[in-house]
Amino acid sequence: MAGSYRRITGEMFRDLRKKLGLTQAETARLLRLESDKSVRDYEKDRREKGVPFTAYALLKAEYDRKASTVPLVGEVPAGAADQPEEVAIGSVAWPRPHLDRAYFALIVRGESVRSSGVSDGDVVIVESNPEARSGLVIATIDGEATLKELRYVNGHPTLVGDTNTVTDFRGRELRIIGAVVDRIRPKEIA
Repeated sequence: MAGSYRRITGEMFRDLRKKLGLTQAETARLLRLESDKSVRDYEKDRREKGVPFTAYALLKAEYDRKASTVPLVGEVPAGAADQPEEVAIGSVAWPRPHLDRAYFALIVRGESVRSSGVSDGDVVIVESNPEARSGLVIATIDGEATLKELRYVNGHPTLVGDTNTVTDFRGRELRIIGAVVDRIRPKEIA
């Protein structure tokens, strides 16, 4: 397919490069171009035939590769809150629907949210979102992490689990870290 062109606009090419967080020079190296001037020419639509499809396809493949994993950063108790243990221990294959949002993965320890479909040993994918208003969340209570369902009762936050519910946060610091957006069973990872 070398030398064939599809009408890829400079704007499309530039947007994809920026989503990857690459400079024009880094993009030129990735695409094995002679210089970053070629990248500038692509982005400013200075080529009569537009951006070569092969250049765009290589950049898209790099985007897809980066978008297909999230960092696995530790464990979270689904039960009594405990000190969070955040250590980068690898990554989990997961197709990120939004590259501009921050995601991370945690291994669940405990059975407190089993009725929500999450069991001990599952990996939860979490979107960093301190503004989450409902659903399964990772939260800290006085600095100790837990996985619970967040509900609001009479305008007050309540963390609900199968074995315990925390409703009184007076004098305690409740902080929502993020919302659980997916669950992966251990057998799906192997």
